Amino acid sequence: MQLLIENAIKHNTFSIKSPLVIDIFVDSNQYLNVVNNYQKRETYIDTTGLGLKNIADRYSYFTDQKTFFGVIENQFHAKVPLLN
Repeated sequence: MQLLIENAIKHNTFSIKSPLVIDIFVDSNQYLNVVNNYQKRETYIDTTGLGLKNIADRYSYFTDQKTFFGVIENQFHAKVPLLN
């Protein structure tokens, strides 16, 4: 969960007038959801682009359930299955 929150902070812009809102919840399909209002950072950040891919790869070792990372209706959704 920490990596998903850090990802939201790293890749979005925010201010007092335009705060970054992050919602964290478990849905009915037993997925952990970290959802934020998508406010893409305009300035360049030195990044490898591998953070979310590494999370998805790690989950693939433990489950066949897929992760999801993407923008839906002006919100960025990160969804990872809960593991038993």
